[in-house]
Amino acid sequence: MAVVDDAFDPGSITIDAGTRVTWTSSGQNPHTVTADDGSFGSGTLQDGDTFSSSFQTPGSYAYYCEIHGGLGGVGMSGVVVVRGVDPSDGDGGSGGGPGAAGGAGDLPATGGKVMVAVVAMLGLAAAGIVSVRAGRRAGRPAR
Repeated sequence: MAVVDDAFDPGSITIDAGTRVTWTSSGQNPHTVTADDGSFGSGTLQDGDTFSSSFQTPGSYAYYCEIHGGLGGVGMSGVVVVRGVDPSDGDGGSGGGPGAAGGAGDLPATGGKVMVAVVAMLGLAAAGIVSVRAGRRAGRPAR
């Protein structure tokens, strides 16, 4: 991630849990990388300085420059979005990536509710097809 004069580039990034993000300052002005929730902070960065932070837990982490921005996305600010690791991707099912304890960082499972909705929609579609066929057999035009 680049820290340029009065902006983070890119302003938003999406990563997997367990990823380390490095910000590199380039420009004439000093800057900071400071989490809205206080969970990380770089101190003042000058041209060529770097700051890194690892993100183990899925969620959204807003940050800003204390000199040119403010809490809540004011001015020079950005967001790191951390997604859970899919256990089916071959990482052994650790869920929260390296360093996570027993998948404690996983996003909540929502597959069951989605599956119920899909099955319900398929049932309604099938009922509609049966209704159209029954109408054709009875000599009525299909709607």
